[in-house]
Amino acid sequence: MDRPEAGKANVLGQQPLQRVLDELNEATTTVKRYVDQHVAHLQRDPEPVALTYAEVDEAIDHVATTLRTLKLFLEQSALVAVVPTVQGDWKSPFRAPLIDCDDNPVPWEDPGFPFERDKEGNPMLPKGAATSD
Repeated sequence: MDRPEAGKANVLGQQPLQRVLDELNEATTTVKRYVDQHVAHLQRDPEPVALTYAEVDEAIDHVATTLRTLKLFLEQSALVAVVPTVQGDWKSPFRAPLIDCDDNPVPWEDPGFPFERDKEGNPMLPKGAATSD
């Protein structure tokens, strides 16, 4: 029976890891191009990238499969599901007003909106508006 060389039994060669990395890059190329152009680095004149939900799903599935494989190899433990975990309080932006309503009253709360009101409370036409007189 052949025995592995001393110190080489638990070593994964560069070629299998490079193959996994190449497959991962190939599976996520379109999604990465879209994200780079339209999300992460919002370009002024982004290149058009045709991306479908099916391609996004396939890329996510491939990433999950790669994570499971590498976790099994590196840690000898199974990763049953790859589920994102929300870090922090994701609802906090919704608890603060976008506009400070005390200093800047919301115009649509005025019953005469979009018209200003005169001293008696009657709606007035905006300045410079044409009249039918």
